Amino acid sequence: MKKHIHFKVNARHIGQIGRELVTDYITALVELIKNAYDADAEGIKIIFDSVKTKKGRIIIVDTGSGMSQTDVEDKWMVIGTNNKVRESHSPKGRKFAGKKGIGRFAVERLAETVKIFSFTKDEKPFKFTLNWNNYEEVNSIALNQRLALLKHNPKDTHSAKYIKSQIEYLLENPKVIDEDKKYIQTNLFKSSSFDYTLFLDNTEIIKSLADNLLPLIEKYESLEVRIEDIKHDLEILKSSDVDDYIYEIESLQSELGLDKENSTGLIMVLEGLRDTWTQKDITKIQKELRLLVAPDFLDMNSFKPILVADEFNLESNLIVNEVLEVAFAKLVCNLDSSGENISLSYSERISGKKIKTKYPLDVPLTCGELGLEVYFFVRDAKHLSNETLNLTHARAILDEYCGVKVYRDGFHVKPYGSPGNDWLLLDQAKVKDTHGYLIGNNQVIGKVSISEENNPLLIDATNRERIIENEAFYDLQSFIQLCLNFIKERRREEYLQKKREDDIQREQEKKRREEEKRRLEEEMHEEQRKREIENQQKMLEEILRAKNEKKQVEHLAILANELKSKSESDILFYKSRLDQERKINEESQEEQKKIFGEKLDDKERELSLYKNLATLGILTGAFGHETADIINRITTDIAYTKKWFPEELLAEKPGISRAYTKISSDIERVQGYSELIVNFVTKKKRSQMERVDFQKTIQDIAVTYNNIIKSQNIEIEFDLSPFKSNFKMYQIDFESIIINLLTNAFEALKQTATKKIRLSCQENEGYYVINCADNGKGIKDGQEEFIFSPFMTTKENGVGLGLSIVRDIISRYRGIITVRKSANLGGAEFSILFPKDGD
Repeated sequence: MKKHIHFKVNARHIGQIGRELVTDYITALVELIKNAYDADAEGIKIIFDSVKTKKGRIIIVDTGSGMSQTDVEDKWMVIGTNNKVRESHSPKGRKFAGKKGIGRFAVERLAETVKIFSFTKDEKPFKFTLNWNNYEEVNSIALNQRLALLKHNPKDTHSAKYIKSQIEYLLENPKVIDEDKKYIQTNLFKSSSFDYTLFLDNTEIIKSLADNLLPLIEKYESLEVRIEDIKHDLEILKSSDVDDYIYEIESLQSELGLDKENSTGLIMVLEGLRDTWTQKDITKIQKELRLLVAPDFLDMNSFKPILVADEFNLESNLIVNEVLEVAFAKLVCNLDSSGENISLSYSERISGKKIKTKYPLDVPLTCGELGLEVYFFVRDAKHLSNETLNLTHARAILDEYCGVKVYRDGFHVKPYGSPGNDWLLLDQAKVKDTHGYLIGNNQVIGKVSISEENNPLLIDATNRERIIENEAFYDLQSFIQLCLNFIKERRREEYLQKKREDDIQREQEKKRREEEKRRLEEEMHEEQRKREIENQQKMLEEILRAKNEKKQVEHLAILANELKSKSESDILFYKSRLDQERKINEESQEEQKKIFGEKLDDKERELSLYKNLATLGILTGAFGHETADIINRITTDIAYTKKWFPEELLAEKPGISRAYTKISSDIERVQGYSELIVNFVTKKKRSQMERVDFQKTIQDIAVTYNNIIKSQNIEIEFDLSPFKSNFKMYQIDFESIIINLLTNAFEALKQTATKKIRLSCQENEGYYVINCADNGKGIKDGQEEFIFSPFMTTKENGVGLGLSIVRDIISRYRGIITVRKSANLGGAEFSILFPKDGD
């Protein structure tokens, strides 16, 4: 005999599921807010009503479409319903945010009972009541522990609430006999209603419960109640009740500035609160609500959460829009759906500079289509204040809203961009900044928008906080950091320009002061000289008027000595002036050297990496020499083992022969690279410039690559004219050019079935021309200039210096390199021109 069986769910499982899915009150409230958003509400009000008292409750009002009776029965009361999967958007086009169907469990997490008042446009208003204590199980051991706790601490609220929930379970359970229910109401409490405060500071009732309630709990402890056994009331509202509750919705509509013909929405009244609410909790919720939906300036979202908590001190609203007026710059970036191109728009408030550009990416990002909007601030009095905003207030707003936040389908994904969260590691980089042009986390306000449709690889963690840190998440970080680097580079340019201007200004001011000092000294010197001449003229006149010739001679001798001394003093004075002028000229030359040195500093990072690559070249050369003998031994050993391998086993296992063939092919490739390295680092190629034999050098390098070319089934076509030239360069430089071009071509052909490369060299009237073309994927439109920039690479683990080095080498010999789409092969074609006037 065959019979059909199915799963049954114990009622207590409701609470277990809910408290695992919704771990804290913040998450619970957010889920309820998302449900209001999904119902196309323009706003939601969360009212903490007398929560410091035993009658405390939370009232949640929204202006959405409300729930129909069918919605309650077939959706809200169906655990794990898939209606938000089947219908991904609301009637007004909003992407559903509360997709996992845990809103009902959020209610269970917050309170023991809930009353839901629903107002729709097509049905009469109704009330739906649910007591979560009906789903609890009774537990004599737990109850005994709670009673003991209350003896020790008569003010233990949590224990008092637990006892109340156990008693309510017995009173509401249809499987508990009426006689026992009556005993509880009349004998134990002498009342049909009571609240948890009855058990606080009441030793008499605690003793009575230990003596009389525990036996009842033990009696029904093994009682099992199924979910389907529990019933809840849904009733049409009386006309008098409708007016009372519709007022709350109309009041919220007025507060939101709405003008609607029909007042629809939902009101939830949560009673028997599970948490003891404190000022700290309310402050935390207020901050959470500020970030829950993107501020108006970032996203013109019509949805607004409002918090009311009269028993607590709410922080003054910090209006983020106020600080935007003093933003130094605004940056808007978009990543296309292919992940290959970034479009960027940048504008500065004071200077009025505006830049629009596009950046093609070498390696596509896997995070999907993205939009980023960022405001950048300079946190000083000059830049962060205006007629209506002072520095202190502006910094307070900035501290509250700073960071780049992630919003999925309109809702904040915690903790990204929350206060204190620097998930982009901006501050970590800025600590090492000695110049001041790097960006700190508290200098930006921004958001990046993602969605389930456009960013399927950015996956929420199970607890609905954070994004799983996979490759797509790291690409999301990379995208934002690339965009912020644009601001950093602008700041760096401005910093260096300002530094140069300041240095010039300081030098000019120094020269002006020195020149003014010299001018005053010369004027004083001339005045002194003029007075001395006048005195000497008077002295001479007196000498000439004297009648004693002997005294005349003596006085004339004194005068002559004074004139001689003065002349010597003048000579020393002007000699000093000449020395000063010479020193000034020397300092000017030193300043020119300094300016030139600063220009060289801009190349320091690139040069440093070149040095590292040079060191790597030494190690590579050593590797080439050391592996030559090893490769020969491996080749010999492979041939020896293959010769003596049992033929019957080779016949039985053909894969062995294929493996030998593959190993031999791989060893040939390694040997080819080893020979290439050894030949490339020969000292003679680096020591003197020689006449370039274009044809022979290209052929020799191709021969060295022969094993690699064969192993990858590449067809190389040569068109090498046998011309002779007197063009001189270091042999290693020309080989570097050809090797880099071939290496890039090999990389471009990896995903191509039929691989072709064409190498050619000719001479024309003014140039020697070298071309390298392939039939690979080619260069993307708009990327022709970028690929020669340092650190630009299409290789997954590339450095991005190959073509930059090639360009630098060619430029050093006054040559030109360009890239275009090959007319013949369809891939990339590089053309190099070396001038013949260099012969």
